[in-house]
Amino acid sequence: MRFTFGEAKRILAGTAHSKAIDIGERINDAIRALVGANPWEHEFLRQTLRISSAGPEFSLPQGSAGLVRACLNGRPVSLHGEDFKFLSSGPGDIDFDRLGRNYIRLSAQEIEDLGMSPVWRQPGPEGGHLAATYSGEKPQAEVTVHAVADNGDEVTFRLLPTNGESLDYDLQHKVRYVRSIVLDRHADEYIDIHLTPDGGDTDAVIARCHPSIQVPEFHIYRVNRVRPGDPCEILAEVQVDPLPLVDDDDVLPFPTLEPIKCMMLYQWNFQNNETAAAEKYMNQAMTWITRFNSAKNTVQTPTVVNVPYNMSMGQLSEWCSNL
Repeated sequence: MRFTFGEAKRILAGTAHSKAIDIGERINDAIRALVGANPWEHEFLRQTLRISSAGPEFSLPQGSAGLVRACLNGRPVSLHGEDFKFLSSGPGDIDFDRLGRNYIRLSAQEIEDLGMSPVWRQPGPEGGHLAATYSGEKPQAEVTVHAVADNGDEVTFRLLPTNGESLDYDLQHKVRYVRSIVLDRHADEYIDIHLTPDGGDTDAVIARCHPSIQVPEFHIYRVNRVRPGDPCEILAEVQVDPLPLVDDDDVLPFPTLEPIKCMMLYQWNFQNNETAAAEKYMNQAMTWITRFNSAKNTVQTPTVVNVPYNMSMGQLSEWCSNL
């Protein structure tokens, strides 16, 4: 059973001497602590996404820690970490030798991790001007941008978000690389970052930032041996990194409130030097997490959909012969 943020605040309001004014913050703190304990072992914090991208690069949305497994255009692919290009037996710097020997050494069945970025895609060598918009009715505070200008200078400037009816581009700074974006701590609406090469009518949204994350980041990947603009259909299993809960109708990432309650009690006891009690509540919280993972990993009896191909994977036999 899933709970909303509003329900959780009402039910947990008396937990660990929490006051109504800070119960939401305490719940978010407890969730962050639970997720931070061996996050990649939390099988229940995974979801499957379908991503359509004009290759070779694509981005995961905020709230995603990274790819676990992926299929590219219907086929399973290998995933490589950020150290892939540095391996002595690897392809080397692909960007340095984009169409040469290093590029040819790549397999078509590979997705490479490019790390974290403040935007979905960088402006590139040609550079561009930035603007910010919001979708709500309440005006938002300025957004701070740290970037590299087209002449190589490090620049810092601020964008005043508009309500989306018009774009107010910063024409004084033409940037080719965005180092970081910092939202005001009082932001309460999603902020979109726009890019235009010349400050005119042609623009693209290069980031959509959650209001409760002051320094937004997106996980970027690249499909190797795919030309710019080639369509890529990606079926991705993603490890979830839950976003902060803001609205009362936001859904909690756990199917029960018990581990959150235990973690809130752990934090309160730990802050009051009650280490024995704190350890007890921490163990109870981890027990709940272990139960979730066990339920997720329970092996089910295989169901054969196409009887003539016994023990096959169903519709897969329409595309290839069963061996």
